[in-house]
Amino acid sequence: APSFLEGLITALRPWTFPAILGPQLVLLATLRSVLHEALPGYTTVFALLIALIAIQAAANLVNSYMDFKKGIDKSETAGDRTLVDGLVSMTTLKALGGLCLGFWLAFFCWSLVATDFSSTVLGWATTGTLLAVGYTAGPAPLKYLGLGDLTVLICFGPGVICYSSAVLIGTIRLEALILTLPAALYVVAILHANNYRDIEVDKQGGARTVAVLLGPEASLVYYKVLLAAAHVLALVAGWIYGCYGCVATIFVLPQSLWLCFRIHRRNLLRDQDEETAKTMMMFSVASALGLITMPGPEISSLSMGVCALVVLVLKVFAD
Repeated sequence: APSFLEGLITALRPWTFPAILGPQLVLLATLRSVLHEALPGYTTVFALLIALIAIQAAANLVNSYMDFKKGIDKSETAGDRTLVDGLVSMTTLKALGGLCLGFWLAFFCWSLVATDFSSTVLGWATTGTLLAVGYTAGPAPLKYLGLGDLTVLICFGPGVICYSSAVLIGTIRLEALILTLPAALYVVAILHANNYRDIEVDKQGGARTVAVLLGPEASLVYYKVLLAAAHVLALVAGWIYGCYGCVATIFVLPQSLWLCFRIHRRNLLRDQDEETAKTMMMFSVASALGLITMPGPEISSLSMGVCALVVLVLKVFAD
């Protein structure tokens, strides 16, 4: 039987954390290397990242609880095995969710005070919290209304980037929003891989996810469009803002193409979302490293070699 620790890890779904960390890495690289903004100390940056992971973990736990409660997650078909296999008790899951949410709210309050009650911090943090919890909870769960993808795009893209930028530098830069958008599109692909896998289960449970609304064939096209859009937008944004380091994301292209073939194989579909999350982190690291080493309108063969090597190492460890 799985240990208590294994149950906690399954409940928290740490493999989803690249979804929040990836765009933040690109944001930090953009602010520091491309825009030459002065960042606060390591403590503030680290606390911000941990707080964002905490609210994502809380959202994961709420999702597990609500899908189980609504009968969508069943022992025969559920992709999320947290409650259906009894890996943790309902009480433990609620306590863990409360702990994660409490840490996030504590940082949220600190960030308000630290930024002199910035309307940007207040607005985006409140919106993000409500969307994270309202994804599967509340009177009109967004996941079940076909709004899950839009919610994730906002929460992991412009929403969290605006909040983080306001906390880190006190303002929002358009360049940061655009350069982090490709990573956010890849995050939506993680969600869609999960929903495509669960399309029949969600349909039976009455959940109208984007995958359910599109149907199997169109869902496959949508998944591929998301990955293609992430790669194309990264190159276009790099060209527009004269930071050619974005071209380092091409080293992740073979992995993205492999995902597009992999999703057609039913025997591999169970962890397609996890594999997409790993690739998304590779994409974000390549983008961030490229922006740090090549922040201007020039391409360095040495920097490209370093980026290629790092992507290769990440691929080896991911496997």
